[in-house]
Amino acid sequence: ILELKLNDELLPKDFTTSTYTDNGEIIMEKPKLQDRNHCYYQGKVRNIKGSHVIMSTCNGLRGCITLPNDFLLIEPLGADSSKHVVYRPSDRRLNNIESCGNEEHTDDHFSENVDKFAGMLRGNSPHRHKRQTSTEKKFLELLIVADKAQVSRSKHTRIELDSRVKELVNYLHGFYKKLSIHVVLSHIEVWSSRDKIPLKTNAKEVLNEFLSYRQNKIRTDSVDSPWRYTDNAQLLYGGSFDGTTIGMASVKTMCSSRSGGVNQDHQSNVFYTAATLAHEMGHNFGMHHDSSECVCAQNAQCIMAASSGFGSTKDWSSCSKDYLAQSIREGLGNCLLNVPDPSRLYGGPKCGNDIVEMGEECDCGGIEECSSLCCNATTCKLNPGAKCETGPCCLSCQYSPPGHVCRGTDNKDCDLAEYCTGFSANCPGNVYMENGSPCNNKQAYCSDGICLTHDMQCQGVWGDGAVSGVDICYQQVNKLGNWNGNCGKDLNGNFLKCTKENSKCGKLQCSGGGPRPMVGRDRYSFVNTIGGIHKCKTISSDDNATDVSDPGLVRDGTACGTMKTCNDGECSALPAMTCSATCNGNGICNNLGNCHCNRGWAPPFCNSEGNGGSINSGPITNKQSKSLNLYILWTLKTILMLVMFLVVFPIIIGLGLFIWYRYCHGREQNRTPIVMSITQPSRPPIVSTNVQNTPSRPPPPRPLAPPQVSVSVTPIRTAPPPPKPPTVPPPVPSFPPPNVQPPLPPPPPPTVPASKPPVPQPPAPKPSSTPSKPVVTRPPVPSFVSKQPIKPDNPTNNQPPPPPSKPPL
Repeated sequence: ILELKLNDELLPKDFTTSTYTDNGEIIMEKPKLQDRNHCYYQGKVRNIKGSHVIMSTCNGLRGCITLPNDFLLIEPLGADSSKHVVYRPSDRRLNNIESCGNEEHTDDHFSENVDKFAGMLRGNSPHRHKRQTSTEKKFLELLIVADKAQVSRSKHTRIELDSRVKELVNYLHGFYKKLSIHVVLSHIEVWSSRDKIPLKTNAKEVLNEFLSYRQNKIRTDSVDSPWRYTDNAQLLYGGSFDGTTIGMASVKTMCSSRSGGVNQDHQSNVFYTAATLAHEMGHNFGMHHDSSECVCAQNAQCIMAASSGFGSTKDWSSCSKDYLAQSIREGLGNCLLNVPDPSRLYGGPKCGNDIVEMGEECDCGGIEECSSLCCNATTCKLNPGAKCETGPCCLSCQYSPPGHVCRGTDNKDCDLAEYCTGFSANCPGNVYMENGSPCNNKQAYCSDGICLTHDMQCQGVWGDGAVSGVDICYQQVNKLGNWNGNCGKDLNGNFLKCTKENSKCGKLQCSGGGPRPMVGRDRYSFVNTIGGIHKCKTISSDDNATDVSDPGLVRDGTACGTMKTCNDGECSALPAMTCSATCNGNGICNNLGNCHCNRGWAPPFCNSEGNGGSINSGPITNKQSKSLNLYILWTLKTILMLVMFLVVFPIIIGLGLFIWYRYCHGREQNRTPIVMSITQPSRPPIVSTNVQNTPSRPPPPRPLAPPQVSVSVTPIRTAPPPPKPPTVPPPVPSFPPPNVQPPLPPPPPPTVPASKPPVPQPPAPKPSSTPSKPVVTRPPVPSFVSKQPIKPDNPTNNQPPPPPSKPPL
């Protein structure tokens, strides 16, 4: 049982067709929705994992069924659309062995380098950079041209011809969907009355004429012309090319003005032509022919097989995927990042097709395949609280803040960053510097978003460490006009000699790097020694039919002089650049002709203060971000206050208490408590023996009493004691402390009023006939004195106390 869904991505709503009248006038048509005859499906076989189905139901069933271990084709049996035949491609014998015109012969030395090259692409190269574009959804807008022979040979009506083209692109979409590239058919141009270019049987000649036609249409047509906004153009050739060639394309030219190919419609079943077109478009993406080491799933023949593989194509090899990844990292897929307007897609909104369309808030696919936490697969509505479901500017079901970089430049000279707008989950379309902008320290010029240099191309062929040869290599070798050095071939397949001015647009002359080429599968490599000093090497094919796809030729857009770049083997002057002058010195022009302003200047002309960026790239900053910044600042202040109160202040208070306890409270605890000795009526006043009587130094200042001791001293009048001879204690030796000034004479004893407690005096008391006042002295606190209170002397013992011991220093 086949489970099929209409391929809603196949045709945009603004899909158009065009034909030419006998007098050369173009007739542009936009078929009505009901007249488009959209009957092209894709899906799977129920309950078979890994299966894939591509099917058309327009006139019977036509399509292919991919199974884990098998591959089947189905088509009507003859003119009766009610009867069908199912067969394997291997069951059908082709009359001739068909091949691609891009000759790349496999040899032993290339096979040895396949694994090394694949490893370099997967990350072993120091020049590898992870680019955000690798995970973004990519759309290729395709233009198909059918020549007059195609119409005459097939004897199809216009409706039947359009249906054949749509069926072909439906296959193509299925092939490239495996590479996360969605092919959209944007326009069909039919040369019904006469061909617009000379068409002969030489595939190379037809290719060159067709690509020149495309370049001219891009330069001269209006901005709304499909030739201007499509990414790739392919010619369906109704004749037969010479030999076994059934297709030819330029290599590594996707998104450029030379992005295209020519394809012979060589079988009644359009599947084979679709496989040919997928193969040639693969060359546009930078893919080369598969070698024996390049295998795909189930060991089936792969799309990029060099010959006779078009009848059983179903998958891409690991080598093709590596080539594509490398090209995307180099910026070759810049044009594929522009997501088509959902309103342009065919058939109107349909929930479950993985495309957010009018009236839908999200679309995560069918119920079985949807794993989103933000989207309801049944209703295509966002779950409560969610603002978005997926996209570069969607984070945890919320829009990323405006000014957030959603597609960086990856340090590429010619690229421009894109920024989230704050109200969309999608990143704005990819933009880059306009062609001709200086890059690589003004040594090269931007070409379709890539800064092409000879060094970069040498590294692509010979590996890391390779650099471009000296100028004399280009001049001396490329003037030979042979396999080793040339500026391409003429229409007859003869090598062209390079003039001195065009020498750096011919064969790529390199030095250094690996001993054998990493790409191209060319049979020969040459090492040239100029003047016995300079060595340079080239690669070449052994077949005279090699076209512009030769990887040994310098690529178009490479700098060859001041304000000059290569174009089809010639060094041509760049067109005048006038756009950047409108940016007032505060920005540069992008490829769409709009100013990309520096930070702090506002588009479109960068002549007033603003956020920077362009009308195409999104804002570098945004007014909405001011409130976001205020919110972030308020949040940071709140967190800082909490940290201060909960962490910093407690630490400071604790540290203060520790210092007080350690140095203040601890010292007070070590002091001897204050004891007052009050004279009794029966004895004279007694001075504590712990007092150090040092008449040569003043008494120390009286410290405050410890907080735990509270002493109240009240003067007491006593009866005068009977006269007795005074007892004077022996003098105590004085030990002045070191580094102390000479002692001053003691001041006279102060007079203490009766209302105040007496102040202790250092001299010993003298006998007096008047009642003596109590004398209170505070002993010093020696380190060896216990904290126990000092008891007064026995009142019965009137002998003076012994002299004190030597006080501690």
